[in-house]
Amino acid sequence: IANAMWYTNTGQQWQDLTNIVNNPEVSKIIEEKYGKQTYDILKKNVEALGIGGVKDNTGLFEKQFGKLISNYVGAKVSLNPVVFIGQLTSFTNYAENMSAGTFAAEFVKGLSHPKETIEYMNKYVGEFLKNRFSSGYNEDIKQILRDAGDYNKKQYGLVSASKKKTFMDAMSLMVRMGDIGAIVFGGYPRLKSLIDSGMPLAEAQRQFMHETLRAQQSSNVASLNEMQQSKGFTKLFTSFKNTSYQYARKVVDSMISYYNGDISFNEMAKTLTNYMIIQPVIWTMATNAARQALGLGDDDDEITDNVMLNMF
Repeated sequence: IANAMWYTNTGQQWQDLTNIVNNPEVSKIIEEKYGKQTYDILKKNVEALGIGGVKDNTGLFEKQFGKLISNYVGAKVSLNPVVFIGQLTSFTNYAENMSAGTFAAEFVKGLSHPKETIEYMNKYVGEFLKNRFSSGYNEDIKQILRDAGDYNKKQYGLVSASKKKTFMDAMSLMVRMGDIGAIVFGGYPRLKSLIDSGMPLAEAQRQFMHETLRAQQSSNVASLNEMQQSKGFTKLFTSFKNTSYQYARKVVDSMISYYNGDISFNEMAKTLTNYMIIQPVIWTMATNAARQALGLGDDDDEITDNVMLNMF
């Protein structure tokens, strides 16, 4: 089904893009202006968007090591309740492209009427939220769910295939709910502003989803750098870094856009303030408060690490 959807919705666009990138004249222009290394990375990223994705050249040992890392990540992000709180703090990212005052007013309104807010978001972007929740909001969570699904094809293990899949779904439930919570309540002011502006509904929905994939964590290969797409030992250096990479891209993009004249100084300053000051401060305050409220110390999640590392 997934392959059929890809061919129907993406296949032709991907082929057209591939033809453009592989065009000798285009490659020559890119290499002359940005260098051959930049062109090679661009070409590889376009290939990664294909139905085959990134070619897996890792050996058996590296694959097993990668699964061990996935289990470790599962312990950190799934059994640690502080991560759930941390996920909710990314709601401020939606204020980037609208008035801060309007965002704050609509955000408070949305929190004051949670039932109506959830219904509003489900009405206009329900399928998007459902797909994001079920597939995992970033590459680490997506890998956990993917590995759990792979167990369904095996007939051995201490835990049955179906129970293991259900267990991993349940394990990642809280952190995925935190991600969706930030999108629902943080995204409500932004989506409402797009629709209320008179923009065609389909365009408003596309714009909202695009901004979400850019500002929130994402498992989409288009939002992952080359190192994040790698497997095996490389996972040691990319796990838990999705947010950092995502925010770094936003900071760099805003600076480049400013120097290219695409945005104003105030717009760049707003982006830098959110991702370099507001987000780190809110995240630190929220997670520290959660640790104190739950009576957790810095090493209290070592128990969850041992559970996950020894379970599979």
